[in-house]
Amino acid sequence: MQTPSEKTPTITFFRLADYHDEALGAVAEHAPCKARIATASTQLEAAAAAYDASVRALGRPRARVRLADLAADRVVDQLYLAAVSADGGRPGTGTRGLFPEGKTAIVEPVGPSEVVALRELLDRVTARGTALATEWGPRLSEAATKYREALAARDAARDLAAARREQLREGKRVWIRAYRQNQGALVELYASDKRTLESLFDTFRNTARSDEDDGGGDPGAADPAPTPAAG
Repeated sequence: MQTPSEKTPTITFFRLADYHDEALGAVAEHAPCKARIATASTQLEAAAAAYDASVRALGRPRARVRLADLAADRVVDQLYLAAVSADGGRPGTGTRGLFPEGKTAIVEPVGPSEVVALRELLDRVTARGTALATEWGPRLSEAATKYREALAARDAARDLAAARREQLREGKRVWIRAYRQNQGALVELYASDKRTLESLFDTFRNTARSDEDDGGGDPGAADPAPTPAAG
């Protein structure tokens, strides 16, 4: 008899549960086993649905981070051109004062590090106290704020997905314990009837692939893959 592990795809648990329930039938001696696996399966199904919903909910926050990054880079690009123009058409003292490490050092990072770079650029612009600061200070501040808020929302969504993933793993552990208890009980019941015993448990292909892998880091990193829907 095979037993799934936490790395077994969730859909396999559902298939094994359906097979097991059907094979147990209405035999009175099987009632405790049917109830046990039904309870564990209900918990696992709820955990899987919650996890899948949290994975799907990552999409919009991730998109908003991408858009906030793009919008911030555009503001920096436009400010750089304005600074060059104020210097007479070529990067001069004013431009280098605002961009001491160049423009790329600000627009190339993605995520919290760019928000920090935007705030530092805003401080330099504000310190200039010129028309450039009057025009571009508010725009930089808005871009940095929206970026920070987008990152916070994405991180909150990721935290929720991570918590739901752990709940899914716990659901698998509960299900595995119930399945093993049934195996033990039925081995005793059918100690002299191996064919009947084997008919009560389905077989499956063991894989090392998990449907709960998570990603992180920049907006382009992979996020958790949803569990396959039961069919």
